[in-house]
Amino acid sequence: MSTRIKYDVEITRYAKKKYIKSFRKKYYSAWDKTIEALEKTFKKSSFKELDKKDVCDEICKKNNNYYIVKYDFKISWSNQSAKDSWNRMILYIDEVNSKTSILFVYNKNDHIWPQRETVWWKNKVKKKFKKRTKKFDGCI
Repeated sequence: MSTRIKYDVEITRYAKKKYIKSFRKKYYSAWDKTIEALEKTFKKSSFKELDKKDVCDEICKKNNNYYIVKYDFKISWSNQSAKDSWNRMILYIDEVNSKTSILFVYNKNDHIWPQRETVWWKNKVKKKFKKRTKKFDGCI
């Protein structure tokens, strides 16, 4: 008998207000199917399981219990791969409390050039989620 851990999935208010709103407006019902599928994936996946996929990049780690992760995703029904879509999520994974938080959702076209993409989203995450990123000792 499997004792698989189920993760709580939270979409932060910031993600909903700032970025998901534009995805919903652009993709309509395809966005609803996309976020539903992503939440299902995150509910049943630890960091180690997500990391096995080609669409997940570990950004920061603390004691193998807390992670900041960049996750590539595609819009449901699109023909693009997750990498080629340029759609990204920044996740905070808490293995201790079995919780995944979607901090930030964006398309690479959303960020302000000439800043590098990583610098751009790290600054946003650091500014908006100080409490969660404080434990990563300067990684974010």
